[in-house]
Amino acid sequence: MSGINKVLPIALVLVLCAMAFVSSDAGKESTCCTQVSNSKRNEHNIVKYQKQEINPPCVQAVIFTLQDKTSMCSNPKLKWVERKMKELDEKERQKVTVNRR
Repeated sequence: MSGINKVLPIALVLVLCAMAFVSSDAGKESTCCTQVSNSKRNEHNIVKYQKQEINPPCVQAVIFTLQDKTSMCSNPKLKWVERKMKELDEKERQKVTVNRR
């Protein structure tokens, strides 16, 4: 096998690995909700949230993170979801206020 035939597969693997790392948005959560739940299950275990806008195949959703680090995709139009987001926002504001003292 010639030298180029040995180096080419290695170079290809390195390029593919680099592409995978760059496209993974290192350090960011990469959850994409393709559907939402109307269920209130585990509401008491929710510790934070993030909003997801429509970007097919992702749908508009609120992604709740639970204590066990799992995610739950919820319908942002539901009253309980709005209430939970406000509750979490208030907890965060209180945390910031306490830390500034």
